[in-house]
Amino acid sequence: MSAETMFQFKFKNVEYSFVRQTEFNSRARELLYKTIWGTSEVKYRQMDIANAVVPLGENIDVEHYYVVPLADTKIVIASYLLFSKKLNIDQEKIKVFYGSQLSVDPKHSGQGLGKIILNGAIESSRLHNPAPRLDYAYVETTNVNSYKLFKSLGYENLGTFHVPSFSRTFTKSDPRVIRLPFQERAAMVELLNKFYHGHVLTDFEFSLNLNFYAVIKNHFGEIIAGAQYVPHHWYLESLAGIDGWFSIHLAPWIPFLGRQIKRDMHFVRFGNLYVKEGSEKDLCSLLVHLLNLNQVHTGTIYIDHRSSIYTKLKNIGLGIVNSLAGENPVELMIHPVGVDKSVRDRIKEGPIHISLLDA
Repeated sequence: MSAETMFQFKFKNVEYSFVRQTEFNSRARELLYKTIWGTSEVKYRQMDIANAVVPLGENIDVEHYYVVPLADTKIVIASYLLFSKKLNIDQEKIKVFYGSQLSVDPKHSGQGLGKIILNGAIESSRLHNPAPRLDYAYVETTNVNSYKLFKSLGYENLGTFHVPSFSRTFTKSDPRVIRLPFQERAAMVELLNKFYHGHVLTDFEFSLNLNFYAVIKNHFGEIIAGAQYVPHHWYLESLAGIDGWFSIHLAPWIPFLGRQIKRDMHFVRFGNLYVKEGSEKDLCSLLVHLLNLNQVHTGTIYIDHRSSIYTKLKNIGLGIVNSLAGENPVELMIHPVGVDKSVRDRIKEGPIHISLLDA
């Protein structure tokens, strides 16, 4: 495991090291597991940290940054990850760094360590990757502290997407569903690029994973619906409002409804969705099949409301979980340094595509 101390600093009369590693530091696992993520609306623990820190795509590198006390270097008190990859803006591929898993030990929260590790990670990464680049992260609208933190470091809000849920009380398999054959991957990427024409930040060449991509074909052998999924496991700590209290305390005990709403929540995230015009019911059947395949009743989708696929999903019916939980808004935060204004304007114009590689 390659580790490099980028700098040392003194904070609150304690000496710390700021460390960069190119592989996941298992010592940070404890910190990430005990971190409560989310906002004032939804708070949760991420029980499948491995899924969030190990990239699923090809040509994806991860830079791991940690803050450790000099007195005990086995303790990690802050963590931040940068995923290096390429995204498309119109016909141009640009190098990007997606920031994720910003975490500070609760014992040290509110003291400014979040700003130190976020700023340190970006500056240290630039030393290793000086070429033109785009740094971005996602911040929930209601996560006021995180939003202020990113703004204080110069990040701009260039777009908003939402996180609707797709749920069904009863699921069933569809015999028409098959895994996308290896020899058809390139054709599927081309279909997705055409389907999402006009979107920014697409990456189907990298994010389409054959192990998790399923399709339905018509009797001519033409793909009419496609979807990719990523399994997740959260533990819900709290949900705001009366609906949230109902969802946490009562819904799990109500017959049938309890299948969809649980505090110990296994679900899938859907993405790279495709549907041929007029085949929306087939897309619905495909999503229901994938719920059944994973033995869950709920899936989430990160989507820009300006995207045509959002209207199609609304028309096929998202389900009761979406009615109760709502569609949490998330901000796309981009650091402007080294990014031409015309590029930032094009991103702001949207619609935005949210990569499945972004945990």
